[in-house]
Amino acid sequence: MDGGTLIETAQIGDTLTIAGDPTVYTLTADMTLAAGAGTATVYPALRKNHVNNAVVTLTLLNAIEEASNLRNLMFHRNAFALAFAPLPTTGDGKGADIATVTDPVSGLSVRARMWYDGDTAKNSVALDVLYGTQVLDPMLATQVRRASTLAA
Repeated sequence: MDGGTLIETAQIGDTLTIAGDPTVYTLTADMTLAAGAGTATVYPALRKNHVNNAVVTLTLLNAIEEASNLRNLMFHRNAFALAFAPLPTTGDGKGADIATVTDPVSGLSVRARMWYDGDTAKNSVALDVLYGTQVLDPMLATQVRRASTLAA
């Protein structure tokens, strides 16, 4: 970005828009504009090439605004993916009781392990999951900022 006249600092999580592009980009690294010029690292990646001197609008919160605002996320169910996979029950019967349960509707899977530690005379239980996430379409999600109290 260039063409500005001020020194401005933006932080991770602040947003920007570019004229002619409806995408709201989120800064993934702090940015300082020196004499109005600097580089912004954003997510998602630019969806298209932009003309030189396109107007860029930064949305920043100062410390007072940051303290009095909450950030939330609104999204359509197709914006993100969450996948679970069942874990093996290797070791079951070798001093540990291990079982895996998978919900047939959602596919969520959890493994439970229970074992006895003879040195400390304690029973221990652990719950394990194996999962992954993926952003499918960032245009189906938005960051929402609202006042921490609502007027009556």
